[in-house]
Amino acid sequence: MDTKSNRLYDLSKHSVSELEKINAELKEVESQLTEVPEELQAAAIQKLAGAKSALVSKTSGGILSRWAASERTKAKKKKKKKIKRTATKRSRRKNRK
Repeated sequence: MDTKSNRLYDLSKHSVSELEKINAELKEVESQLTEVPEELQAAAIQKLAGAKSALVSKTSGGILSRWAASERTKAKKKKKKKIKRTATKRSRRKNRK
């Protein structure tokens, strides 16, 4: 699942060339696929309903959308922490001079 766009993919139904195309599209928007946890597999299969991909609503409140929202929050926190670290390093460097 691409948690940034909430698109759910069934990778077993895609050919190699289709997978490469999906990866190229995801790199363009700086996103990546995340594996759906075991406890949510049933919900993911039900959402796909035999299709190659499906779009999960960001506001539905379902278990897949809540999980994707929590993954996005984790990613934001990581990014924010990294920015804070680099700002701290810059400040320390500046104060040494």
